[in-house]
Amino acid sequence: MKLNEVDLEFFRHNPGYERVFRGILARYRSLGRLGGTVTLSNLTTAEREVLSNHLRRDLSKQKTVSFAVQEFSRSLEVTRFAHYSLEGILASYFEIELTTAKEDAERFAAERSELLVSLAREHEATIAGRWLQAISERRAAGSLRILQAYGESPALLKEQIQTVARALDVLDRRNVPYWRLPVFASLVTMDPHAFDLEAPLGKMLVDALCTVLGVVEGCSSREEIGEILYGAGLLVDEVSNFVTCSGLEGYLGQEIHPVWAGAIKCREPSDCLAIMCLPISSTWMRSTLIFWKRDGYK
Repeated sequence: MKLNEVDLEFFRHNPGYERVFRGILARYRSLGRLGGTVTLSNLTTAEREVLSNHLRRDLSKQKTVSFAVQEFSRSLEVTRFAHYSLEGILASYFEIELTTAKEDAERFAAERSELLVSLAREHEATIAGRWLQAISERRAAGSLRILQAYGESPALLKEQIQTVARALDVLDRRNVPYWRLPVFASLVTMDPHAFDLEAPLGKMLVDALCTVLGVVEGCSSREEIGEILYGAGLLVDEVSNFVTCSGLEGYLGQEIHPVWAGAIKCREPSDCLAIMCLPISSTWMRSTLIFWKRDGYK
């Protein structure tokens, strides 16, 4: 039974009840019933007065108090609020449906599952549908990230999933060998940075591609991510890990390195530049090769 307006105003206009009711509500949500003990510290004058009246104790000098929820509930039986249950008072005071933490978690999981199932059904018989079905079954790359994102904003997550589903559909129907990632992002979202690798949509797209390409454990390194995107027809624009060397000869000791010699020999006419691409991080390149300009080229 909910409180009438007069009784509700009584509780709301007395600040001493606020933390008392919040403490009782927390115990109810945790235990799933009215029980347990509530402890309040740094008591205000209003709280001391309220609890002294209900618990029949002198708390005028107390800074901290502990009381059983059932003790407080029984105290209502000798007041004008005896015809109300404590659950009804809490529901009216906080304007909520009184539920336990377990019930909330179950409802949350059911609503999240319903969203994913409905999206998978909407994209049935497509690559996006396979990805969404894998998410609902928790066997997709990045499943945990998506499940957690639902708790932050279900509406935003739905919008992001729809965007990535549209991206997968565009990739599946592409009639060009490759797109550069910013160009593809502009095509799908009109924002060239939408699928940046550190952006939420970029991470979701990579997870989706990992899933549909069978890499369910996901990708952790930039190289792995680049390979997944390349396999889907996307090229990542980033600083290369390779340097192009032009007009240089490399010597191993006193002899020209055979790889460099071959590169020079294969270039015609003979005065053309030798051009090679080598990893910047190659230890052998840094420690054993000596370079200098050839034929005056800079």
